[in-house]
Amino acid sequence: MADREYFRVPMRTGQPHVSGAFRGRGFGRDPLVAVSAPLLDQGRPVGVIEASIRVDAFTRLRSDALRKRGYEMLIVDRDNRVVHAGSGLPFDFAQDLSGAPFLAAGRTAATVRHVPDALRDGRDAFAARADMQTGWKLVLFAPEDSISTPLYARLGTMLAMLVLAAAGGALAVRWEMRHFARSLRRVLGPLEALARDGQQGPAPPVHMPEELRPLARAIDGLGHRLRSARRDNAELDRLNRTDALTGTLNRRGLDAALDSLCAGTQSLPLAALLFDIDHFKAYNDRYGHVAGDATLRRVAAAIGGSLRNADDAFGRLGGEEFLALLPAVDAQAALEVAERARGAVEGLAIPHGDSPTGYVTVSAGVHMATSFATPDLIQAADAALYRAKRAGRNRVAF
Repeated sequence: MADREYFRVPMRTGQPHVSGAFRGRGFGRDPLVAVSAPLLDQGRPVGVIEASIRVDAFTRLRSDALRKRGYEMLIVDRDNRVVHAGSGLPFDFAQDLSGAPFLAAGRTAATVRHVPDALRDGRDAFAARADMQTGWKLVLFAPEDSISTPLYARLGTMLAMLVLAAAGGALAVRWEMRHFARSLRRVLGPLEALARDGQQGPAPPVHMPEELRPLARAIDGLGHRLRSARRDNAELDRLNRTDALTGTLNRRGLDAALDSLCAGTQSLPLAALLFDIDHFKAYNDRYGHVAGDATLRRVAAAIGGSLRNADDAFGRLGGEEFLALLPAVDAQAALEVAERARGAVEGLAIPHGDSPTGYVTVSAGVHMATSFATPDLIQAADAALYRAKRAGRNRVAF
């Protein structure tokens, strides 16, 4: 495609383009004309959208109507290659007519000249030319022997027909370009929505050039795949932030929650509640790791159920340590939550033969942050937890 004129010109100029005549590369090898427009990124062409139009789509009806009036129509592109030639003319599609006298440079469009052997059957004809805005030229041929009316009247009629045919051809090309541009905007709308916010816009309508429909279907499919990928990525992100054993946040998830809470002052004062299961190594040694894992899950559920609401973040730091982050809370309320969680774990009454109480218990350290200048919130909560452990465990320290 990069070798085609309809690709190179819009990429070079950044402007829409109507190509010269060419044949398709598919099975049909149809005579085609391309209408193309650049895809711009901040004013710079980054690609091209193209629609190929069958030549007979905009020439056949006009050519047939002119033939019934005794004229033959010829259209050549800006390189003087045949785009369309009436059946009575001896020219083939894409034939180079650069040397033809009726296309001579400098000759005005209103000039009518005699052309020997102009028709396929060898008859002479009069030819008149009109130049189009696209750079194409339209030439009408009138057989010499068919002019039975006075010559000047006949030539005047011929010039009038030429103007009408040229205007019709220009309108046809312009209509195709406008239709193509509208369809292109409809196709690019969903694509721009995907690029802007990942949301797919309305599905493109089916009333568009056949050449754009595969692109529309591809964009629609891309939207579905992107939404699926977005869901998969969200699930992977959730799993990456979740502790597989307890279903709570893991260290990565807690760090992300802390970063989010620190993003605005509305989270202040912020409380960090650090919990540790008392004598948990001894519990694992006595009851085994399967029982230890089950206890971790039950303790996590008890602490998580003691928090205030969904704004509180909770997760497993690692081993037998759990962290709760309570935004916009005072010290008294934070201590009440910590004590409620401690009591909930004790209330599970999980037997522990190596604990002074005979059951699984937790100790908790509470630290209040009134600004985010605290070097390490978790380290400060850990210091409070150490004080609770040193004071005899199964208690809350501030």
